[in-house]
Amino acid sequence: MSLNDRQRQGVESTAKKLLIIAGAGTGKTHTMVHRVVRLLDEGCPPSKILVVTFTRKAADEIGERIEQLCGGAVHAMTVSTLHAWCARLLRAHPREINRTANFTIYDETDTADVVEQIAREEGTRGKTEKLLTSESIRQLYEERKMAANALDYDDLEREAMRLLVESPTAQREWTHRYRHVLIDEFQDTSVAQVVLVHSLFPENLCVVGDPRQAIYGWRGAEIQTILDYASDPDWEVIELVENYRSVPPVVAVANGCVDGDWEPMRAARTQDHSGRVVHYVRKDDEAAWIAQKTKTLLQSAGRPGDVAVLARDWKTVRRVHSALTGAGVHAVFLGPRDDPWASTDGRQLSRAIRLFANPFDDELVALLANWGCGGSPRVPDLGLARAGALRARVRLLDVMPPELGLAPAGFIGTLDGSVRAAEVGLQAASVLGVFDRLDREGLTSKRASLEKCLDELRERDLTVHEFRDWWTDRAVQDRVRSAQEADSVQCMTIHAGKGLEWPVVFVAGVRDGVFPPKRGDAAEAKRLLYVAMTRARDVLCLTRNKTFRPPWVHKGTTWDASDSPTALASLRALHQGTA
Repeated sequence: MSLNDRQRQGVESTAKKLLIIAGAGTGKTHTMVHRVVRLLDEGCPPSKILVVTFTRKAADEIGERIEQLCGGAVHAMTVSTLHAWCARLLRAHPREINRTANFTIYDETDTADVVEQIAREEGTRGKTEKLLTSESIRQLYEERKMAANALDYDDLEREAMRLLVESPTAQREWTHRYRHVLIDEFQDTSVAQVVLVHSLFPENLCVVGDPRQAIYGWRGAEIQTILDYASDPDWEVIELVENYRSVPPVVAVANGCVDGDWEPMRAARTQDHSGRVVHYVRKDDEAAWIAQKTKTLLQSAGRPGDVAVLARDWKTVRRVHSALTGAGVHAVFLGPRDDPWASTDGRQLSRAIRLFANPFDDELVALLANWGCGGSPRVPDLGLARAGALRARVRLLDVMPPELGLAPAGFIGTLDGSVRAAEVGLQAASVLGVFDRLDREGLTSKRASLEKCLDELRERDLTVHEFRDWWTDRAVQDRVRSAQEADSVQCMTIHAGKGLEWPVVFVAGVRDGVFPPKRGDAAEAKRLLYVAMTRARDVLCLTRNKTFRPPWVHKGTTWDASDSPTALASLRALHQGTA
């Protein structure tokens, strides 16, 4: 077991409350995995260990590493995202949340579509957030979810916490169920999530995170929690500082980018090649410059899959991606619009599969009525069908008028969750005439996108229920692996790239007004830049268009190394000749 001194402390600590502050690239996953191995070696039953992450990619990686070291013991453990764990708890106690165990989980797009459908029926217009402030719309949305046997993401955490607090049955089964709970990326937790975890009353709680990588305040994450734990004498605090990912210049510039009392990272790697590895470039057309620089780099050495382009916003990412493809560089844009599952047909395909798992979800039926060759958003007819279904106490699917596009016969057969998702998806698209419509209208790109979704289902060989769980945690990181295997330059936002790394990283749009922003949390913007920088292993290039003021220099401050000995001195030395 190869561990440095700090990592070994994290593995061997017996503190009931342990906080591991892990700088980027300092081996937090390595430490967590070996801590679990140590617990198993000392006789802790695998079923008494819960590991919580915030992406399925991280959960899969931790599970795979534990399996390599401990074999099948990992299958008796719980290693999952928080949403997946909440869904597991709720499916074990469906009656107490007035659902059945095969309830549907609505993501943000499902919620928006259902709310907008309700608004149209009520003769109201507006964005989802505003509509949900209406008491009548909110009440109808809650009633529709109940009738559809569905929950949304917010419900997962709220209902799980309610059960742990109010349900004697759930308390008996889940309170004190785990002897050890380990939480990854703790800086990204919300107050509700922290309360939820503490409601389990684990004997030992180990949280791992990095305040310097707290970049989800806009999504409800509360950095103050990890800061409070760090200053609480009841918590043992261990800082991991040896960075094994990046070469020294990258580590130096990242250290100078963030504030705080944390011990700066130390580069464990040596400078193993000559020349500058951190570039600070001002160009009139940064996208064209990145494209040409990447092309030159790939002609001399390396492969496209070793390169990533990151930016704060999708617009900048799109601009660079266009320049790359225009220059003949094989690049993939990992934005939501280019995700085949985010397309209209991909999303409807997912709804058809989830409907097979929960055929009582009338909201999915209503949304699917707009798919296929006969689909039509005929709200009055749909409203009459819904009312008739409620009066007759039958599924909307059974009384759907043929002209609305859903053919009940043969579409949904059974609640058998072991049926393959690819089989159901293909059946749904065929029954609804989707392929006929796409072919008739000559929509070859849309047909190819839908086929890509079906191909992924075949490759993953998911059952309907496995698809349902996969869909709940699906994120952009799931597509990155495919892009790397396809040997393409990967273009995405910094938020999407968190938790990933590449030999070469371009960070575009590093300019005043973005880092720091004109509006918003400037401290979080600096942490976002830290995350971007620490994705690079060997080469880091930050670019901006035209004039630029370094993000850590206040207005009116000159470019002088004395302003910030750590950051600016490093950058000044690396910056010579790059402007």
